[in-house]
Amino acid sequence: MRITDLHICFTHPDFRRRAAGHMMMQWGCDLADQLMLPGYIEASKEGNFLYKTFGFYDHETIKWESGGDAVAMKRDVTAAGFSGGKAKPMN
Repeated sequence: MRITDLHICFTHPDFRRRAAGHMMMQWGCDLADQLMLPGYIEASKEGNFLYKTFGFYDHETIKWESGGDAVAMKRDVTAAGFSGGKAKPMN
């Protein structure tokens, strides 16, 4: 099975907070829910807050050889099967 992913996305500081990242995350989380899959993402400090609003949590710190760092984040499965063609939320 092949899963579509979004790979490396940045927003120029002058254009942040205009909902583009939110729309992409909504699409990805909806797809993961339909497939009943967890989500994983590498987050910069700038993106961490956005991902937390979608249920991601810090899973592991990543230290780059170049001196930077990031956080590996995880989002647990949030659907428990299907009802009427849509994913049912987990209780």
